[in-house]
Amino acid sequence: MQAQCLPSVARAALLALVSVAIQLSSSSAYAQGFAANASDYELAKKNLAACFDESQPPSSRIDTCTFAIERVDRALLGLPALAKTYLARGQAFQQSGDDQAALKDFSVAAKQDRRSDLPWIALGNFYTAKSDHPNALEAYDHALQINGKDPVAYDDRGSELEVLGRRDDAIADFTQAIVLDPHDTVAYFNRATLYLASDRPEPAIADLTEVIRAEPRHARAYYDRGKAYERGGELDKALEDYRSTVRIDPSFAPAYAAIGGLLEAKDPDAALSEFTAAIQRDPRSPALRTRALLYLSLGRTEQALTDFDQVIANDHSDGIAYADRGVAKAKRGDLEGAIGDYSRSIELAPTVAAYVNRGNAYAYQHHAGEALADFDSALQIDAQNVLARLGRANANYASKHLAESLEDYTRVIDLDPSNAVAYFKRGNIHFDQRAFAAAFADYSASLKLDPHQPVVLFDRSLAAEHIGRAEDAEKDRRQALKLDATVATTAASAALQSTFVAPQMASAPPAPITFAPARAEPAAPTSAPTEAPAAEVTIRARRVVVNGEERFCRIEPVLGSRILKQEVCLTQAQLQAEQQGAQQLFQDIQRRSGTGQQKPMISGGMAP
Repeated sequence: MQAQCLPSVARAALLALVSVAIQLSSSSAYAQGFAANASDYELAKKNLAACFDESQPPSSRIDTCTFAIERVDRALLGLPALAKTYLARGQAFQQSGDDQAALKDFSVAAKQDRRSDLPWIALGNFYTAKSDHPNALEAYDHALQINGKDPVAYDDRGSELEVLGRRDDAIADFTQAIVLDPHDTVAYFNRATLYLASDRPEPAIADLTEVIRAEPRHARAYYDRGKAYERGGELDKALEDYRSTVRIDPSFAPAYAAIGGLLEAKDPDAALSEFTAAIQRDPRSPALRTRALLYLSLGRTEQALTDFDQVIANDHSDGIAYADRGVAKAKRGDLEGAIGDYSRSIELAPTVAAYVNRGNAYAYQHHAGEALADFDSALQIDAQNVLARLGRANANYASKHLAESLEDYTRVIDLDPSNAVAYFKRGNIHFDQRAFAAAFADYSASLKLDPHQPVVLFDRSLAAEHIGRAEDAEKDRRQALKLDATVATTAASAALQSTFVAPQMASAPPAPITFAPARAEPAAPTSAPTEAPAAEVTIRARRVVVNGEERFCRIEPVLGSRILKQEVCLTQAQLQAEQQGAQQLFQDIQRRSGTGQQKPMISGGMAP
């Protein structure tokens, strides 16, 4: 926020006008030489008044100031008052867009009255408006050399220092302005802004409280104090200040968005109403993106897509919006559309999230080469990214590159020792390599992190049998069936893997949240007979049409959660590919458990 010197200039100009009026009324020149009659005096006084009246149009001020400069006796007016008249005309020229004339008048004013800091403040503001920061700072320095006790000069120099990134120096200038004028609300507000930018909410709250005490209807002060309270964790006070903001200024969209942000977790419907209010007042409000993300988290995918469409319409260069819309399309089952959006996001600004999401979409479509390339690209950006490494491990495992997959799962565990999925997946590789003791250890580590994983329990029972722990195997098997009685027959439907990174916010990189984490491979019970009858796994699905193409959608659990569910939509071709994958999976299960040949069939269809 740029503090303005105009109020001080206007006050000084008014004093000059009064001084001129006194001089004119008391001078013998009035009767003898300056004015032939009273009308000349009144005309001079009227033009000076209009010259200093900032409510007048710039063209009118220029004319009246010019009259005063050219027609009023300079000896009578005096150099300080003449300088202020040039200063007033310079401001009018600047407002009218005549920068050269403005600069010339400011320079004349500085020469006419070398003891006044006001022309130098005006010059500083002129250069600041032109983003000529070195000249602006030099002008403010000159003003303070002339008058080191002018709080406005400190306000304006502080604002310039803030623009130059010299935050501590700017805070020092605003502090000095407050010392000189304890009622300087501009200095309090500006200093609070810097405290907030420095993540110092407590002094920001103190300064903004001073502003509100002096100006109880200062809507922006309430809003910024709300931000400070929110930053400090005092959410009730923050909500109260945001509501005060909209009471004072019902048109201020950011306050509605802030209220929505506070309500989002506990009352999503109320939050949506506040986001909508913000968007109604500002169709380009960041609340549009926030509302889209909330719709997405609530499973209202079509509404989320509508909002993401509008975010992109507002700014076609917004790479994050394309990535977020890709997530929404993937949740709807439109993987081709999702890949298109991820690709556009990568073209605009490559991010780990876009590469990981596109890689998992490719993996879901069994395009292993493209998937691995995307995970590699993500890891080139951030070698420590857990989701990228987990995705590459999954893709390598699906391609039977067990050594590479094992290395990546181990690296995931190093980076994130609480990752239950990585332990389980690494355990599966150990099992495939017949390192049953190592598999048992990894399954146990996964279950220690999350004991409520029926598939992991089932696989550990298989490993336990191979290392001679029959009692433990039976115990795990009973617990698995207790958690999920269908673990032996419905696990095949989880053969395909898909990990989507949560949509990202514009202000910062997102926390790694998965909408559909990689699903572990299930195992069949060891008690299955050698020649088991064919098992038929029927998945209830609803038929939808997306972009003119028929898809089959079903609800699946999200791995690692006993509560969250997700909808997965497949084309007929993808459904057939899944059936092939499930058949291969059952062969792996049979190899692990020693059971007979089971031939599962996955069928999609319209739910009754």
